[in-house]
Amino acid sequence: MTPCIDILKISSLCFDIFRICFGVIYSVGPVGPTSVNNMKNKILIVDDDEELRDELRYCFEEFMFVEAGDGREALKVLKRAHNIDLILLDIKMPGMDGIELLEKIRENDLNIGIIILTGHGTKEVVVSAIKKRANDYFEKPININELKESIEKLLRNKNRKNNIEAMDIVDKIKMSEEFIKENYFKQINLKDVASMICLSRKYFSRMFRKITGKRFVQYKSEIKMKKAKEYLKNTSLNISQIAFKLGYDNAESFCRDFVMSAGRSPRDYRKKMSNMGLKK
Repeated sequence: MTPCIDILKISSLCFDIFRICFGVIYSVGPVGPTSVNNMKNKILIVDDDEELRDELRYCFEEFMFVEAGDGREALKVLKRAHNIDLILLDIKMPGMDGIELLEKIRENDLNIGIIILTGHGTKEVVVSAIKKRANDYFEKPININELKESIEKLLRNKNRKNNIEAMDIVDKIKMSEEFIKENYFKQINLKDVASMICLSRKYFSRMFRKITGKRFVQYKSEIKMKKAKEYLKNTSLNISQIAFKLGYDNAESFCRDFVMSAGRSPRDYRKKMSNMGLKK
């Protein structure tokens, strides 16, 4: 078997955008059962290579497959009522190419997972696929095990999103609060959190304030300042180190926010806490 080297590859949400890889061959035989869920997920393969479609069906027996030999046939499938969970999309096909089809799919569906498969992995193709919001990218011949990992990751994300969408608004807001607490040191904004819990920015902002009694920015700042006070009281970290741990670019910004929140500088707050400890 030809060893797997890095290929040029895209990864969605966070985040590993590229990796470089050449000379991969197919795994022999089925890869094994998926752990995503007990029901068979349905995948649409769009490729004019019938042999490749057969190979994918054989290697991924745990999935159900719908096939299309070109872009127009794929659009017909997607225009009908369907429960397609993910799309494997070839770039070079007769008539409509994969990039054009990707763009048309994204006009109507921003959420369905799309993995690009191509034997023409130029930089231009990769950049175009990124701009059209492909979730992942593999150059032919394909490493089946790596493709399986990518498929399962996208399906897990889809199932997670479905679970979130089924939550009521109170649970969604609680989830957002926990997310803010766990990521106080990151540069998160209202739009990011709203997207995570499948709400529009405006609706999330309104409901967050209604349920918590605080504006999003206010809540986020209070969480960060509470953590700052813990650092000042319980550690020997200097002001710059604390600012860095809280996600600030510089100590000046941190000090300004702390004064607005606590009414005194971080240094004065630490001195006050130290004096109170000595008195005890």
